[in-house]
Amino acid sequence: MRILSAFALIAAQVWALFEDEGIETLTSDNWAEKVDSDEENAWVVTFYADWCPYCKTFSDEFSAAISDPELADKKIKFGALDVMANRDLTKKYGIKRSPTVKIFGKDKETPEDYVGQRKTADIVSHVSEFCTTNEFVVAAPEPKEPEYTYNIDAIIKTISDAHKKRVAAASVELADAVKVLEGELGEDLKEVKEDFQKRLEQLASDRKAGLQAAYDAVQQKITDKKSEHALSIANLDDEAITVVESIIAKHKENIELAEYIDTLEKDWFNITWDYTTRRQIGAPAQDTGYAYGAVESAGYAAGPIDPVVAPTLAGGLPSAAGPAVGLYGAQAPYGAQQGYGVQQQQRGAYNQQSAGGYGRGYGAQRGYGAAAGGYGAAAGGYGARAGYQGGYQGGYY
Repeated sequence: MRILSAFALIAAQVWALFEDEGIETLTSDNWAEKVDSDEENAWVVTFYADWCPYCKTFSDEFSAAISDPELADKKIKFGALDVMANRDLTKKYGIKRSPTVKIFGKDKETPEDYVGQRKTADIVSHVSEFCTTNEFVVAAPEPKEPEYTYNIDAIIKTISDAHKKRVAAASVELADAVKVLEGELGEDLKEVKEDFQKRLEQLASDRKAGLQAAYDAVQQKITDKKSEHALSIANLDDEAITVVESIIAKHKENIELAEYIDTLEKDWFNITWDYTTRRQIGAPAQDTGYAYGAVESAGYAAGPIDPVVAPTLAGGLPSAAGPAVGLYGAQAPYGAQQGYGVQQQQRGAYNQQSAGGYGRGYGAQRGYGAAAGGYGAAAGGYGARAGYQGGYQGGYY
């Protein structure tokens, strides 16, 4: 009977402890899920025995700490584990007495022992410091934007009044700007006129310079063309002199002139071989004003050559009379008084000079280039005193 009474007394002393809403009931089955895997929060765990009177006293202090405002921003959870029902965990963490409080931080395998007073204030102070030190603190929430109700009419009136002032100020600014611009208009117009006048003067100057340049260019071209033409004429004169002198020379050598002249291959003159240019020696007389077949004379003994008038022919054809008048090379031979080209020749003289034939022909007073419409100057023909130079200057200009 005594044994039964003792068991009844112990059973009567078992209390329901640490059962508040904020305290998690931990067991061997849910320990890993709730504590070990929780990286976000720290855990404050009480290891208790439901029959321990110290645990009964501490249960109320522990429960009060849960709702303390100092821990409101801390990432902390509270739990209680019955050491009699979960001996594996009791053994693992070395629990020797009840109640024992341990704080599990980032490393859940090495919890920190709480050794302070078993009072609410002490528990709160220690846990708050632990959470702060180990960064188990809830970030402060963003401040909430205040909400307002607005007086739209007052706001619009303020804006309207400010806008009216702005428009009025802009109008005054515009009026001032217009006055300034109107004052500047006269100066601007004057500047434009002066600039335009300068442009006109420059254009006139450019026009004058352009016209003068064009005129000078044309004049230069004319001068160049005249010089080119003069050189060309000089070359033509040289060629003509050379041809004439070569023919005279060949004639002196008794070369057949018709054949020789053909060998010159000059396309700028063509000699018609008729009685006016040649006569057959010993041919019967023709009714041409000439006595063909008369006594022949050398004809080269004509009058003396004027060395001043025709210097290129000086020492050329001597003067000697032929035997009969009217014969080719007779009494009036080449260069004689009545010879080929004399003044009284019935059908026209070659050079129209009483004493002139080949002796005073080329370059004589009325010869090739004489004063009466010759090729060159008054006294200048081929071989005359003024010669080629006089012929060119007097004839061309």
